[in-house]
Amino acid sequence: MSYMVSVDDITGLVTITFDSGAKNGITEDELLAAIEAAQYDNNSATPTPGTRTISIVSLTDTGGTDPGEDTSTFVDISSSVTIEAPPATGGGGGSTNAAPTLVTPNADATVQAGAALNLTIGDTHFVDPEGTDLNYSITVEGAAAPSWISFDSATGALTANPTSAGQFTVVVTASDGSLTTSDEFELIVTAPAAQNIRGTRGDDRNLIGGDGDDTINGKKGDDRMTGGDGADTFVFSAGHDKVVDFDGTEGDLIDLGKAKGIKDFEDLMSNHVKDTDSGLKITATDGSSMFLKGVDADDLTADMFIF
Repeated sequence: MSYMVSVDDITGLVTITFDSGAKNGITEDELLAAIEAAQYDNNSATPTPGTRTISIVSLTDTGGTDPGEDTSTFVDISSSVTIEAPPATGGGGGSTNAAPTLVTPNADATVQAGAALNLTIGDTHFVDPEGTDLNYSITVEGAAAPSWISFDSATGALTANPTSAGQFTVVVTASDGSLTTSDEFELIVTAPAAQNIRGTRGDDRNLIGGDGDDTINGKKGDDRMTGGDGADTFVFSAGHDKVVDFDGTEGDLIDLGKAKGIKDFEDLMSNHVKDTDSGLKITATDGSSMFLKGVDADDLTADMFIF
């Protein structure tokens, strides 16, 4: 006995045509043996596990007692094959576990120093093929996260509160308990925006800069100036001003461009500077002055001044 198999590409119907030769008809055992001999071929690299059933539900005899007529009958003969998904690469013991998948890489992020940034760098970026809840971890510049970064390992939520500018490589790793997948992005912290702070004609008690490189001008009156973080410039002006946090080693500057009678650094140090117990006083020829709290004359260099 021989047979031929054909498949309808649209309906998926499989037709098996038997030729019993001189033999009259085909038995049920022969039908069962035929379908059990069928081989199942799945094109997918990751087939869905389960049972595939091949059944013969109708039989048409094209060689009935009357030539040219078909004799059909309904039968119910089935055979099953069990499909198993292959084990994941590198797995052992028949495990079907697959590593987490990175579906959406994290983009580089930018935040200004002194501001807060909230990101989700885990959930929605990684998925687990088996549906396992993932756990996340991070490194920053190859080490543990600094104190200004907080991180939720269950969701991958990151909060950053940087205090100074810089660029940092962040690596986030998703784990299903045995296999991991990682992604990395750059966290760019920019310097704070500079401020230009100007006093009034009166006495301004609190002219305070921010985290950037600020310029503070008290104008007239006796003013109290605080630069804050950053490399700040304090402008000498009319009145008797006090600077409470001048630090030339950190880039702070004193602008003496409008100070009467002060020509250059040599003239400044020779004729206009006086040390006191609590700091240093700079006095112009018109009597206006600026007091630098906690500063000694020996601390000063020419590059700390604008003339």
